[in-house]
Formats: sequence, C-alpha cells, structure tokens
Amino acid sequence: MSEYVRVKQVETGHELSVPKSHADAVGGYEVLDKDAVDLSGNPLPPKYRTTVKRAAKTSASKAASQPSTAGRQADDKKEND
Repeated sequence: MSEYVRVKQVETGHELSVPKSHADAVGGYEVLDKDAVDLSGNPLPPKYRTTVKRAAKTSASKAASQPSTAGRQADDKKEND
C-alpha cells in the first residue's frame, strides 16, 4: 500500500491526499503537515477551495452589477379606455 501525504495544489489551493511518489514526481504540490489518511488507512477526501479573491472593481464591472433601467416602458393607457 502506498504512503499518502496531504498536499495543497499550488495552482488551485485544493487540499488532496496523494501517494508520496506522485507528489514527488509530478510537482505543483505543497506538502502539508496534516494527516493524509483516516484511522482505517483510507485517503481523506479532497477539501476544495471555494473562496474567490475579490478583483478590483472596474467601471465595467460596476456597471454590470447595477440593475438596468433601460428597456420597454409600460403604456399609461389601458386597453379598454
């Protein structure tokens, strides 16, 4: 059975348990000082990074976040007048 290590993918920030040989061979991982397996010896499930860094707001993104007031206006007259 392979020896597992807990790693963090540098590019995505996800934490995974991978075989030590894979982490050494592939690269792109930061080895963490955490348990990689449960009490039964099974690899722990991935912990996905879900937060997104806030980008600086540009005028285009500010405009996109504002509700649009343009569009078709309702007629003031009723159909049966």
